[in-house]
Amino acid sequence: MTSEQKIVFWREVMDYENNRWISVYLFTWNIFVLGTEGKHGITSAQDNPVTIDYFRKSITAALQTYPRLAGIGVTAGENMQNLKGEYSKEGWLQATYGNGIEDVMKRTPDRSILLIHCMNQTNLKEIIAQWKPYPGPFELSYKYSAAHMYSLANPQFAKRDLAAMPAGMRTWMTVRNDDIYSFRWGDPEIARAYLRAMPGPDVLAGFYMGPDRYTWGREFISTEPDTPSSPWCKWLNSRRADIVV
Repeated sequence: MTSEQKIVFWREVMDYENNRWISVYLFTWNIFVLGTEGKHGITSAQDNPVTIDYFRKSITAALQTYPRLAGIGVTAGENMQNLKGEYSKEGWLQATYGNGIEDVMKRTPDRSILLIHCMNQTNLKEIIAQWKPYPGPFELSYKYSAAHMYSLANPQFAKRDLAAMPAGMRTWMTVRNDDIYSFRWGDPEIARAYLRAMPGPDVLAGFYMGPDRYTWGREFISTEPDTPSSPWCKWLNSRRADIVV
């Protein structure tokens, strides 16, 4: 597909979802410049003004290209350094994603674009200090179960930060499953207890859940040739003559 075809495709996807009351967000980790490293002075250096300008304009272009895009999620952690001052992690995020979103909101003031700040590898005090003057809608995101959603019905990891959150600020809970890939899971009592233990609507914006890398609803380990939607089985059957057991 050409770039133009991809744009048409994703616009159609977002229109389809929006018509069914589903909002679309993009989440990204930083600072990765795969595919652009070394071009036009772009590097992964946190204090490179060319990279900062590139990210800011890319965010602006993405939001303008996809008017149905409801917001962007970021984190101040991966591939970033603990620099101070202008090029601190939070300063870098605001100079790129924050300013890029603001550029779009100035041109289209009626559009609401939510910025979700993941708290992974950062801390609440730095987030509050840096983003206090930010004019747009702003919410947090917290790894509620530290990526192990099936281990405990009432995880305690977020209690300290929840207690320190300013009035009016809310957070999403990232409910990650990095444990059970091979088996289907379902226990309504544990699920009910898990949901009831979540904080109230004064601080909870909602939660989103999912596994790391795996796709739900597909079978990855069965060797039965008739297993529905099994990419492993399809590959195995196509290579059966080449495999020596």
